[in-house]
Amino acid sequence: MSPQLQIALLAAVSAVVGTLMGGLISYLTNKNLNRHKWELEQTERLAASREQLYGEFLAESGRLLLSAIDQKAADVAGFSVHFSLLARVRLVASPGVIKAAEKLAKDVADAHAKEPKEEDESKAAPPYQSFIDAARHELEELRRKT
Repeated sequence: MSPQLQIALLAAVSAVVGTLMGGLISYLTNKNLNRHKWELEQTERLAASREQLYGEFLAESGRLLLSAIDQKAADVAGFSVHFSLLARVRLVASPGVIKAAEKLAKDVADAHAKEPKEEDESKAAPPYQSFIDAARHELEELRRKT
């Protein structure tokens, strides 16, 4: 083979290998970026769905706590939404959030079982504060992972 042919062949092979390497690097980079983007979107959807669930649970807890001031629930039918939300929280939440949710549910049930107190309880933390703190911490940790 003549030296000119060898040089031309080497140039052609180098061009093909360079093009293949560039294409492979571009493909792998895009694949990793797209996977990371998908993971971020999944985490954000998960956090958003938990925020909605926790908000619904808090709203129902607040509604029941307020109704405890006016009236006492005589039957469990008034608690059905609250207990179903608690069950959903138990399915997706971390142990800290579950513990705080169960305590809030117990406080709500206790508020309906007891007679209204005459003493000033305004200095005590709201019964839902530990749930809010636990849920906020869980959501921050979930978002921090990405």
